[in-house]
Amino acid sequence: MRQNHSGGKVLTQFDATIASANELVLDFPNGEPPPAMHSLAIVIPSAGPRSAFLAHTHTMAQILGLLDALAGVYSRLDVLRDGLIEGADLLRALLTALMDSGASAASL
Repeated sequence: MRQNHSGGKVLTQFDATIASANELVLDFPNGEPPPAMHSLAIVIPSAGPRSAFLAHTHTMAQILGLLDALAGVYSRLDVLRDGLIEGADLLRALLTALMDSGASAASL
């Protein structure tokens, strides 16, 4: 909690109690005047380190752009695979032709 103005001080002279899953109670010191309306800024984080790493899963469709990105990768892999197969077939044909022409394996 801090004073709600530019350069406002961070305030620590109060007690905070979690009253329920949806309620936080701030107790200010007795004998102090209550804070003026809109004079305080309070940040209550809704997620902490523990909740950020709880095990959970997502379907591929829930992750925006993932299916399109994977489709692009698969397409490029298909091109590479086809190129490797064609290259291997070409190399096999070349070696067969050389062997059929009487060239020895040592001369290759």
